[in-house]
Order: sequence, then C-alpha cells, then structure tokens
Amino acid sequence: MILPFSTQMSNKPNHFVEKIWEGFLRNLYEGDDEYQDYLEKHKERFGDYWEFRPDEDTRMTHPKIHTFREDKTNRWQTGTLIHPVINNRSKNYFQFAPTFPCKEVQDIFMTYYHSDIIQISVDNRILVSYTERLELAWNDGFDSWDDFFDYWYPIITANGDKGWSGKIIHFTDLKY
Repeated sequence: MILPFSTQMSNKPNHFVEKIWEGFLRNLYEGDDEYQDYLEKHKERFGDYWEFRPDEDTRMTHPKIHTFREDKTNRWQTGTLIHPVINNRSKNYFQFAPTFPCKEVQDIFMTYYHSDIIQISVDNRILVSYTERLELAWNDGFDSWDDFFDYWYPIITANGDKGWSGKIIHFTDLKY
C-alpha cells in the first residue's frame, strides 16, 4: 500500500525521508547498498540528493521508525506491504525506499488535555509520563515535544472533545 510522506512541516524541511532511512539502516539493513541506490535515484529524478545524508561522524539522533495514519476502514495490518513515497499524486511522485512489510499496527488516540499536554493512549494504555510521550514523538520523526505538539494540536482540537484516533504503523519491532 502506498504510504505518502511530506517533506515539509511549517514551511521547513522535516527530513522524514532521511529519518526513515536512518531507522532502516539501524534496524533493517545490514549495509547501505540499497540506501545508496535510492539516493542516486533521487539525484537522477530531482537533480540533487536529499537534504541530509548521514556520514560516519554525523548521524541523526532520532530516526523515524513509525508513522500515524487515520484508518477508518481498518486497511493497515501487520504484514501489509508499504511503498514509501513523497509527492504522492503528482508528477514528482517518488518511492524513496524499497517496499517493506508493516511490522506491527497499534491503535492510537490523542486528545488535548491542558496547557501543552496531549493525552496519548496506545492500545488503550495511556502514556502517563512525559518521557513516554517524548519517545513517541521522537520515534515519529519529530525533533522535540514542541514540534510534535505544534503539529498535532490543531488536528486534535479540530475534532473538539472527540480528539484524534488512528493507527501507529510500525517499521520496526518496537511496540508501546
């Protein structure tokens, strides 16, 4: 199934492609041959490499190892083949990594609590500590809790008291 990703949030690069690849290189692939192949394909297609390329001295601190999606028809399942793309439904459509199976799916529900707190439950278990919520934000590709909050707050509050529910689509064996 096609899984589209944006490359910008709040008019700045989010580096999701690079963060997803960082997660692959840490968890799924022994070497970086496939990484180099897709990096070259990106250059052929767009005239340049993606913006952040890890080297031996500079690695991303927090890779993106899952994503959140609404799933009202229950399409996402463990084992579903994922085709990660950018520029979906455009002439610049690009699959930036090999197709891979979804490792795990978990239910997620988020609601605005107060101040700068988003209450998050995964499979009906509330993530009580700030550390747990921050880890979830990092694993979803955000650099900080503030970035996560700024992105999700308007989406969650748009539904009023109903909050937001969806699925966590895992790229690794991690579960909450």
